[in-house]
Amino acid sequence: MGKITQLKQGSLSGLRRQTNECLDSAYNKGYEDGAKNQDEVQYQKGYNKGFEDGKAEATYNTDLIDELKQVEYIRGLEDANHAMSVLTGMTDAERAEWFIDCLSVYGVVCGFTVQQIVEIINAYEEKKNADEESIKVGDEIVCNCPNEQRVIITSICDGWVTFMRKDGACYSRADKDLKKTGRHFDEVEQLLHKLGDENND
Repeated sequence: MGKITQLKQGSLSGLRRQTNECLDSAYNKGYEDGAKNQDEVQYQKGYNKGFEDGKAEATYNTDLIDELKQVEYIRGLEDANHAMSVLTGMTDAERAEWFIDCLSVYGVVCGFTVQQIVEIINAYEEKKNADEESIKVGDEIVCNCPNEQRVIITSICDGWVTFMRKDGACYSRADKDLKKTGRHFDEVEQLLHKLGDENND
């Protein structure tokens, strides 16, 4: 039988303590390395997901921007076509008034950009619509006077209108809530101007 080295009790306890410390240290290091690796894995996964999400969002936004550009392009064409349609329907006098003495469509197209033409036509239409909505001498309206009937405007002054019924009687009312029928008689205004001219002679 070989010689067996006998260890003292104190030496054995110290060895156990050292062994336990080494095991604890190895466990802690393994845990920390594992946690670190796990964090790196999770970080990488999060980075990859964020990258893919960002890429998908960028692609979506690019598609959306392209779609919006297409919509705006089509709208621009429609605005230009509408403006040209209105332009060709204007009288020479109207074109000269709105496009600085340009009487012809050709003169307007050569002298103004498409954007300028569209903007001027928009302003022209807004004024025209406003004029059509406003009440003028010679317009036929529906009025309660005292029964609802159609009358012709003969005068407008300071928020009041004077109108004539079909029997020739004239009345005045505030110019609010008067409904236009759409009919207009230029003869009324012409007659009033004629009377005014005769009175000035």
